[in-house]
Amino acid sequence: MKSVLGLPLPSLIGFGLAIAPSMLLAQPASAQPQGMQGSYVGVTVDSSKTNEMLQSFIEPGTWDGSPTWSPAELWQEPTETSSVGVENQFQGRLDLPNSKISARGSVFLVDKEVKAVMPMLSYDLAVSGNTNIYAGAGYTFVKTPEQATPLGDRNGVVLTTGVEAAVSDGIVIYGDAKLRLNRDRADTNPPVRVQVGAGYRF
Repeated sequence: MKSVLGLPLPSLIGFGLAIAPSMLLAQPASAQPQGMQGSYVGVTVDSSKTNEMLQSFIEPGTWDGSPTWSPAELWQEPTETSSVGVENQFQGRLDLPNSKISARGSVFLVDKEVKAVMPMLSYDLAVSGNTNIYAGAGYTFVKTPEQATPLGDRNGVVLTTGVEAAVSDGIVIYGDAKLRLNRDRADTNPPVRVQVGAGYRF
């Protein structure tokens, strides 16, 4: 598993979730590191899929090194209310020069058809020469209301916080949590979705 600052990515996500709100009011910019710069586009994996893969490794009969999932399943996450098909999620950041604000966005597709999009704005805070934590807000647009997607099942405001780091000149890893504010009480899907991914920086 990739690590940044000597910590695995999941630990850094938790770190970002815990301190992002208070760090937004931290020291003056002149006392802070430069942080990760540049825009990127990446492929995102939802926590529900990673949990399934981890569980498959500890189920009885899988200790021979034969997991119960295949790599192709990374891009498929059928649910009771969604169409069965090849599913992909992409996420990106547009670095706004000379600003601590970034434009971000996520898009979820099924069989190459857009099912949900989420434009966002975030406030970014550098924590090292190549790592940022960020917090922001966005709005989810779901094509078919009440159809479950990793970005939510209906239109509404979403809060997000996360961490991103450059592991090389062109490669970025990231992870964040998204909180849906308009979740229906009868909705069985979790209001918070944790997601991780890797992308190409340009």
